[in-house]
Amino acid sequence: EAVIIKADAATQCLYIVSIHCTKRGRPEGGARLKNYESFEAALDDCLRLSYGMTLKNATGDIWEGGAKSVIVPFNKEVFHKLMSQKAETREEIGADRMRLWKNFGGFISSLRGLYLVGEDVNLNSADMAGILQYCVHTSCLDRLHGGSGNPSPFTAKGVYYAIKAAIEFVYPNSPSFNGKRILVKGLGNVGYSLVKYLVDSGAYVIAFDPINETAKTKAKKEFPASNFEIIEDYEQFISTLADVFSPQANSLSINTKDLDKMNVKIICGAENGQLEDISLVDVLYNKGIVYVPEPSINFMGVFSAYQEHRGILYSEFEKKAEDIYTNTKHLLEESKEQNKRPYDIFIEIAKQKASQLNPMEETHRIPGNAHRGIEIIKELYKDWHK
Repeated sequence: EAVIIKADAATQCLYIVSIHCTKRGRPEGGARLKNYESFEAALDDCLRLSYGMTLKNATGDIWEGGAKSVIVPFNKEVFHKLMSQKAETREEIGADRMRLWKNFGGFISSLRGLYLVGEDVNLNSADMAGILQYCVHTSCLDRLHGGSGNPSPFTAKGVYYAIKAAIEFVYPNSPSFNGKRILVKGLGNVGYSLVKYLVDSGAYVIAFDPINETAKTKAKKEFPASNFEIIEDYEQFISTLADVFSPQANSLSINTKDLDKMNVKIICGAENGQLEDISLVDVLYNKGIVYVPEPSINFMGVFSAYQEHRGILYSEFEKKAEDIYTNTKHLLEESKEQNKRPYDIFIEIAKQKASQLNPMEETHRIPGNAHRGIEIIKELYKDWHK
């Protein structure tokens, strides 16, 4: 529905917001701070991820539309400087990174509530508290600032239940985690929490992460060697024989190059935008690999953020995660019964839900007008062209 771009000389960053769909309500999606190879790559990532957010929110029965934003430093030096100033509390954030949140927050505020921004790659709840000082249209806050805290454990729990459902579907005669080998790509907030759930359930986890040295050191101490190992070489990792591949990294983990080396039965992870190309859905299906579409299982984080703006009720979180188990099992069984790819069934359901107009907007809409998000976009466009 809209792409809004600002080049900010003061922070030496480009801000891109992609508003994919506002039919279900105000769109929500995280901001990611990333060093892209080109403007085209950043724009493509933002567009693709905003589409995924529409599907994710619709699948999770969340009355919000889909959007995403990316913050693109002008060069690697700026990126590394901003990353070096990341902190666990707002007060500890470095001056340059805090200036970024002031200016980025002001940019989001200028959109007049069209977009609710959350955290994504390279942001945390402290950063969101920094943005909050300059923009009320913010989510993923810690409890100190009225939020539900880090959403990653909730996302990991949903992925855990989805993997459980997929294992039970693929291995009906041995449905437990015991003896199952699971490749986990990425030991960030979601990946680390997922590893804990899997190890506690008896799975043998093989992890890869080229960046999070602190997390790897911690994991080696926390998880027993009988159930956990780290492989440092990615070629060796991705070709390791296993039951499940669970990507939790930035994006595009399902690609032509790696797919030829994979030796797994199931792909199921939280990573947004896993597919390098939609044609790979066919390749996976023909290879007999059960691919669980990520927007159908990784919405617990956005559900957490959604709670912040309607009242936080923690008893709903476990129920929502358990629903992912039920829905994943149903999706896979329907796929088998109809002899269709799970992706096709998922897309059909998600698109139908995404096309639904928010009941509140239907009630208050002026006859003949477009839905509220479109009207805000029109007014913004008109104001900027005066």
